[in-house]
Amino acid sequence: MLILVPTPIGNLFDITFRGLEALALADIIICEDTRMAKKLLSLLQERFCIQRIFDTPQKSSSQENLSRNPSQNLSSKILSLNPANKQFFSFHSHNQDEFIAKLDPCIFDKNVIYLSDAGMPSICDPGALFVQYAQAHNIAYEVLPGCCAFVLGFAFSGVESQDFVFGGFLPHKQNNRQKKLLELLRYGLPVIVYESPHRILDSLKDMVQVCSDASIFAIKEITKLHQSFVIGSPQDVLSKLQKSNIQGEWVIVICATPKRQLCLCYDEILALPLPPKLKSKLLAQISDKEAKQIYKELIAQ
Repeated sequence: MLILVPTPIGNLFDITFRGLEALALADIIICEDTRMAKKLLSLLQERFCIQRIFDTPQKSSSQENLSRNPSQNLSSKILSLNPANKQFFSFHSHNQDEFIAKLDPCIFDKNVIYLSDAGMPSICDPGALFVQYAQAHNIAYEVLPGCCAFVLGFAFSGVESQDFVFGGFLPHKQNNRQKKLLELLRYGLPVIVYESPHRILDSLKDMVQVCSDASIFAIKEITKLHQSFVIGSPQDVLSKLQKSNIQGEWVIVICATPKRQLCLCYDEILALPLPPKLKSKLLAQISDKEAKQIYKELIAQ
């Protein structure tokens, strides 16, 4: 059996009972970073007495079993979070295709779990390929509920909306980042994105350019000791963060009033009587080419 287990994004007490049960029963743990996973299990072992939680006498049929499988007798299992009792394999974005290609379905005769370093597998983290593999090979699998940063960030923001757009991590390059922001904002819905401390200021500068009148809610290190948030326009938030500690992963909620836009295709912009430099910038916004490359093509004509 395969179980995808979400892990705490900061506070260890956010682990669920079902998450602890899956970790305790696991024979094999597949994870992004084996060092992180072993450290997590060791910390959980220190803080929770798993035997007292799960190693109880067989419950009556009227009592709800913690496991979804009512035939599983937890009292007969050896429940341990000691990393020494588990087998660990590393599975991350750089090796996942090769890992899946070499995977033997027989491994799932044992209790196998996959967990991210922090948060929900498959949400801006590997995990989806395991689900596809299980579906293709008729392997029983389960996905446990748990922490997810963008869900918590949206709830923290106080934005009232049944709909929103989740954009994950923004691109690293400025041109691609601005394109992505414009693409997300065109739906006229609240937009939720992730950003690293290394690029948060650059992303806010881009928001000042593409949605200066938006309302921004930016929160860092959710559930951790130094959790904090900032609210305001893109320029307000940028100014505040330039003067403060920006360490930690960020969740940003953007609420912008949709504007009417003039929609022109590539050839229509090409035909406009504009300077080549300005025209190349406009064309770069709607194509895969860089502005510099387009500019060279324009002046060569």
